[in-house]
Amino acid sequence: VDGDTSTNDTVAVLANGMSGSPLIEAEGPDFDAFCQALTFVNEKIARLALAKRASAEMTERKSLFIGTAAPIASEAEARELIEEMRRKYHDATHNVYAYQLSGGAIARYSDDGEPQGTAGMPVLDVIKKNGLTGVVLTVVRIFGGILLGAGGLTRAYSGAAAAALSDAECAYFEEYEEYSLEIE
Repeated sequence: VDGDTSTNDTVAVLANGMSGSPLIEAEGPDFDAFCQALTFVNEKIARLALAKRASAEMTERKSLFIGTAAPIASEAEARELIEEMRRKYHDATHNVYAYQLSGGAIARYSDDGEPQGTAGMPVLDVIKKNGLTGVVLTVVRIFGGILLGAGGLTRAYSGAAAAALSDAECAYFEEYEEYSLEIE
């Protein structure tokens, strides 16, 4: 925005170039608030997501943890991958998952029989801490005969999820619309 922001001119950003009410509006003296609001809107439009599917394995006290990360566009796609992992690892003791869509507006997780808060929530935390959306993470546990305790489970599930993400390729997406302008 050019010009003197100390005047009472209104600065506005319209959503998707549509006419009507502005998405954000600020008077000149409120320019800092406007910039903060614009940053908030830009965070909602731009997102970090996975470009491809990846898997990683880790062993913790004889239990095998297999993490798989994949990009998704819908809850139906997330459920498909979760079911695929259940079929593939039908002998697994636990099939934990977490996914996040729409910039965090939709987030789901499952501990799948592990003590509450020791599996699904740590996997979802890995997604959130990496700032990802449109991603599903599954972690399969094949029990090795040794109990890990709550702390051990949390570390193992989040570790396998993080390992899968580190093997995945991330991409930065920005939603935009193209317009053409004809001047006569």
